[in-house]
Amino acid sequence: SIIINNARPNVIRTFATPAQSTSGGTVNIIIRYSEPMKVVDTTGGIITDFSAYPYPLVSLKLSILSTSVTANKVARTATLLEIRDSDAVFTYVVTNRDPTGTIYFASSSPLLFRNTSLKSIQTGTDGPKVLADALATQALATIDNNAPYVTNVYSPNVSTSYPFGVGDVIDIFVHLSLAVVVFETPTLELTLNNRAGVYAIYAVTNATLLLTVPLKTLHFKYTIASGDSATPLEYASTTALKGYLMRYSTTYPSIVADLTLPNVFSLGSIGYCCNVQVDSSKPYIVSVIPLKRVGIYGENETIYILARFNKPVIVFGYPELKLNVGNGLIGYAKYVSSINEYDIIIDIRDTDVVFDYRVQRYDNVLSLHHTDAYALELTNNSKIYHKTNSPSLSADTLLREPTDKTVINGVVERQWKFRFPYSVEILLRDLYHTKPDSLTVSVEHIGYSSTLFSGCCSGKTFGSSYPRSRTGTNATVVNIDTGVGNDYMFSDTLAVNIATKGSVSQSSTIVSGNKAIDNNVDPLIGDNSVSETAEENDPWWQILLPSNSTIQSFVVWAREPQEWIAPVVSYTIRGLASYPQGFYKLAISNIDLSDSSSGNVQSAFVPMGATATEVQALIQKLPGVGNVDVTKRFLPLCASDFSGCGDGYEHGYGYVYELQFSSLRVSAPSVSIIDIQFIGEQTDAVNITKYNLPKNVMPYQLITHVDVIRLGYYVKVSATPQYGKGVAADTTGAKVVAGSNEWLTPFWVYLFDKLPPTGINASIAECLWFQRFESINKLVNVVLKKPYNVSYLKIQREGYGFLSLAEVQVYEPQLKTLASYHQGSPVYPSYLTSNYQPADPMDLTFQNVEFDGRWQIQVTQDSTVERDVMGWSGSYGTISEAVLIVTDLAGVVHSYYQDLKAQVQSLTKYGQLIYTVPHTSSPYGDWREAFEVGKSGQLVPLSGSERSLGYCYGEQSSHCASSFGVGPLLNDRVLGDTPETIYFRSERVVVYKPYTNYLGPDYFTYIIYDGINVQTHASTYGAVGSVNEVTIHVRNCRRFQAEVTSGIESAVHPICVCAQTETSLINNTALCDAARTFICSSATSTTTSNSNSSDSVIETSTTNEGFYDEADKFLSMCMTCFDPARGLRSGDCQTQTIRAVSLMTSRGLCSSEPTMDCSGETITTPGREKVNYLSLRPPTLYGAHSRLKNSFGAYGWYSTPSLT
Repeated sequence: SIIINNARPNVIRTFATPAQSTSGGTVNIIIRYSEPMKVVDTTGGIITDFSAYPYPLVSLKLSILSTSVTANKVARTATLLEIRDSDAVFTYVVTNRDPTGTIYFASSSPLLFRNTSLKSIQTGTDGPKVLADALATQALATIDNNAPYVTNVYSPNVSTSYPFGVGDVIDIFVHLSLAVVVFETPTLELTLNNRAGVYAIYAVTNATLLLTVPLKTLHFKYTIASGDSATPLEYASTTALKGYLMRYSTTYPSIVADLTLPNVFSLGSIGYCCNVQVDSSKPYIVSVIPLKRVGIYGENETIYILARFNKPVIVFGYPELKLNVGNGLIGYAKYVSSINEYDIIIDIRDTDVVFDYRVQRYDNVLSLHHTDAYALELTNNSKIYHKTNSPSLSADTLLREPTDKTVINGVVERQWKFRFPYSVEILLRDLYHTKPDSLTVSVEHIGYSSTLFSGCCSGKTFGSSYPRSRTGTNATVVNIDTGVGNDYMFSDTLAVNIATKGSVSQSSTIVSGNKAIDNNVDPLIGDNSVSETAEENDPWWQILLPSNSTIQSFVVWAREPQEWIAPVVSYTIRGLASYPQGFYKLAISNIDLSDSSSGNVQSAFVPMGATATEVQALIQKLPGVGNVDVTKRFLPLCASDFSGCGDGYEHGYGYVYELQFSSLRVSAPSVSIIDIQFIGEQTDAVNITKYNLPKNVMPYQLITHVDVIRLGYYVKVSATPQYGKGVAADTTGAKVVAGSNEWLTPFWVYLFDKLPPTGINASIAECLWFQRFESINKLVNVVLKKPYNVSYLKIQREGYGFLSLAEVQVYEPQLKTLASYHQGSPVYPSYLTSNYQPADPMDLTFQNVEFDGRWQIQVTQDSTVERDVMGWSGSYGTISEAVLIVTDLAGVVHSYYQDLKAQVQSLTKYGQLIYTVPHTSSPYGDWREAFEVGKSGQLVPLSGSERSLGYCYGEQSSHCASSFGVGPLLNDRVLGDTPETIYFRSERVVVYKPYTNYLGPDYFTYIIYDGINVQTHASTYGAVGSVNEVTIHVRNCRRFQAEVTSGIESAVHPICVCAQTETSLINNTALCDAARTFICSSATSTTTSNSNSSDSVIETSTTNEGFYDEADKFLSMCMTCFDPARGLRSGDCQTQTIRAVSLMTSRGLCSSEPTMDCSGETITTPGREKVNYLSLRPPTLYGAHSRLKNSFGAYGWYSTPSLT
C-alpha cells in the first residue's frame, strides 16, 4: 500500500568536517535531519554508548573517487560515532591505503543498520533510508594522500667573481612540496671532481627534532676539501637524495616522501639555478702591478705595488716583496693592509696583496721590477692563505723571472706587469668614405692583430659629401669635392660576459667543455684553453646560462691549427786549465705535465767530452723523453794574455751541448748535471791513491751550468679548410669555402628556454632562435635583433667530426659593432661615452704583450668596388689620423698619436691665432690630461715676413676704424703673415680670436708633416699640393649675445657634480650617485618576443632611429656603474664617470654661462679685401654654422666653450 506520512523526519543536509584530510586524520560525515533523532535496538531501547558493541551498529557506505588518470573508485565504510541532537555523526579514519580523491556516498541508500534503527525522538517514526539525489551525489570531503616530492634544490652560495675553495661551507637546500618529518637522517650525494661518492651532511643534528618538527626544506652542508672541483656543483643523479622521510601528520605519519630529484642541470636542480663553482687549487699570482705612472721617483717617495692573485687571499703577518733597485741592491717592499690614496683609480680587490716601497737614497734603476721567481718572501712566519670560511690552503707565491714574459697557455702570468694593457681603444679621426663596404680597418702590434670593422654599412657613408663648396671644381653635382669626416672610436664592450657564470655540457669529451668559457681566447689546443669532443655525428656543446638571462649578443671563437716549437736546453762543462776528464749523469724532469710520477729520469754516466751522438743515444734511452736532437761545440780558448777567462766568461777548456726535445710538449724541461766524477776535484790523500795521481797534482775547478735557450710553445699555422664528413660545401657541391674550419664548420647555433634536444632537426623545431654558419675565420660576432630570455645556448656541428671551440662569450646588451649598424647615413659618429665595439675584441687580443713599441692601424679597401662618383673628386675617402689610447693595469691612461705635426704657413688677417698645449683643470687627469687642451701663446709673424700694409695705429685707431686695425694692403698678396715656426703635435688645436667688432671671413693655411715627409693631396683643379686651408666665418651670434646681456644662465649637466677634487676622484658621492642614477634610468625599455626564426640575425636595431637618450649617451658609464658585479664605487665606474665629466666640461656644459650656439646665423658679412676666400667658397646651401655634433665625442652636445 502507499502510505503518506508528513510527520516522518527528513534529511535536510549532508556534509563532512574537515573538508580535507590525509592519512591518520579523521573525517566526520554528518547527516542532518529535520528533527532530533535516536538509535533504538529491536526492543525499542535507546542506545547511547556505541563503543560498548563489538561491531558497528550503524554504518555509512562511502566511495572515494581517485584523482588519478584512471579515476578508480574505492569503497570505504564510516561508522556511527554519535547522535548529536538532529545530527547523525559518522566517522572515517583515513589511512595511507586511501587514494587521493573525493569522498562520496556509495549510493542513494548508504545507511546499513545492524539490529537497530534510527528514529525520531518526537514521533518515533523511522528516518529515511534513501537520500534525495541532490544529497546523495554531492561531494563530501577530499583526501590528500599525495606523497611529498622534491620541487627544487638550491644554494644561496652563488659564485659571483671567484669560485669557492678549501674551507668554504656550501649550504644546500632541498625544497619539498609538503611538510615532512625525518625518520632517518638524509644524505645528498654530490658530483665533485667529475666523480660521485661525495656527500653533503644534513644540518639538523638534534635527534629529538628529527621526528617532531615538520619541515618543507631540508638543509645540507658541504665543506670543501682539498682536491674538490666542480664547474658548477651538482648532485650526482635523480636518486642522490637518500633517507626515510614521511609526510607530516597530526597523528602518526604514514606516507613516504618521494625523494626523486629533478634531472641534473635542468629546471629545479642546483646546477641549473645556482652556479656554485668549486676550485680547491692554490691561489697563484696573476700579476704584479706597480701603482705608479711612468716617471722618476726620488728618495722617500712611496711606490705601492700590488700582487694580484687569481682568487681572494688573506694575509697573516707581514710578507715582503724583493725589488731590484739597481747598483746590486735589493729593496724590500713591505706589506700594508690598506691604502688611502686619492689618485689610485683601480679597485683594490680581495685578490690583491699591496706592498709599500719607500725609495732609498742609493736606489738607481731605469725600470723597477722584482728580483726573481722567489721575490715574494713569507718572512717571520707570514702566511698567505686562500680566503675562505676557514682559511687553511697556502697560496702559491712563485713568480717568473723578470725577463721571462713568454705567453704560456695563452696568458702571461706570475709576472711584473708595468706596461701591460688593461684596455685598448682606437680613435679614427675625420674618417670620410663613400664606400664603407669596401673598407677594412685593423690594428696590429707585435704579431697580434684585431679587426675594427670590415665591409660594413653598405649604401651608407662615413662623413658627408658637400657639393659646390670649392672654387673651380663645382661645375656639376657629380664633381662633389669636399668630404667632411666624422670621428669613430672603438673599444671593447664593458658588458659582463655571462658565459663565464654558466655550466657547460657537451656530447662527449676529449677536452673539457669548460675550456670554452675560461675567458682565454687562445685558439691553440696545445695551450690548454680549447674544448674538444670526440669524433662523432653532429657533436654538440651547450651552456646553461645564469637564471633569468636575457641575451642580445654572443661571440664564437674558433680553434685554429698549431705547430709545436720544441724547447732547447744547453749545458756547459768547462775546465780552466785543461779539458775535463771524468763522468757525470743528466737528470731530466718536468717532461710529462700529466703524470708527475714519470717526470723525473736520470741517464747513465756520460763521459766528459762525449760526442753529440753518444749523448743523444744515452738521453733517448730514458723513458718519456722521446726524440732529442743534440749538437756539440767547443768553447773558444782564453786569449794568450789570459783575458776573457774566469767566472762569468764562456771561454776555456770545455764543451757546450744543445738539446732540442722534439717529442716533449712542455715549455721548459728541467736538466741538471749530477753525480759528477771529476779527477781535478779529488784533492785528499785517499783519492790521490784511488786514482793513482802524482802527489804534486794541483786541483783545478770544474764549471757547469744549464741554460734554457728556447721555451717550447705552440704557434699558429695555416688552416686546412675542411667540412664535417658527409657535408657538402654548399647545395651546388662547390669546393670548401675560405674560412671553413676542420673542427667546427658547418655549425648551428641555437637559443633555448629549456633543456635542448640532441638532434639538429629537433633543435631547430624547439629553439627560440637558430642560425647556420657555413664558415668561420677567427670568430663569429652575432648581434641579435631583439633580446631573448634564454636558458641554454647550444652550438652543434653538422656532420661527422670533432667539435672544438676556443671561447664562447655571451652578453646581455647588444654589441655596438659596425657590422650590426643599420641606422641612417652618414654612419653616426661615436660618443666619447658610448663607443663602437671592434669586430675582434682588442683587450683579450693584446693583453699578453707590453704596449711599448710600434702599433699599426691598417686601412685597406677592396679595389674591385666601383668608386662613388659623388665622392670627393671621385675618390673613396680620406682620414685625418688614428689615435691609440691604452689604459694600463694601474688605471693610467696613455694616448699615442701618429707622428704628425702641423705647421701654420700663413696667419689670419683679422684675428689672432693662439696655439694650445695639453692642459686640464682636473687634479687627477688620467683621461682628461690625455685629450684636453688650454691656450698657451699667440702665433706671431716671422720678422720680415709680414704683409705690406699701409699706415695704421692699431686695432682701435680711428685711422683704421673701418678695417679693425688692419692697414690697407699695398700689394696683391693673398695670404696672411708668415708666422714663426711652431710645430703642433698630438691634438694640434689652435684658437682663433677675431679683432674687436670684426665680422666677416678670414682664413689661414697650414701643412702637415707625416714623420719627415710633407703630406700631399689633390687640390684645386686636380693639382697636387701640400697646403691646407681653414676658412673662418665670423658672424654676429645674436642669441648668445642676448643671453649674455640678459644674464640668462645655461643649465649645468647633472653629471658635473661628479667632478674631481684634490681629495677625491668624485667630488660629492651622494649627489654623483643620484645624478648617475637619474641619467642611467632613462634607458628605453625593449619588449622581448621569443619567436622561432631562422633569420640571419646579425644586425642590431633600436626603437627610435636616430634618437639617443641620456642612458645611450652615457652607455659606458651606465653599464659599469650599475652592473651588480662592479657598482658605483668600482674603478671601472670611476673611469667612465671621469670621461663623462671631461666631455661635459670640454663642451662648456658644466658651466652656467650661456651656451655659444650660433647655429641660427646664416649670413657672413662680405670681406674687406680683394681676395677674401681661397678655394673654399662661402657656403650657400649650408649657410648656418654647423653645430659640433660630429666632432669627437660630442654628438648631440652643441657647445664649444672658451679655452682657459
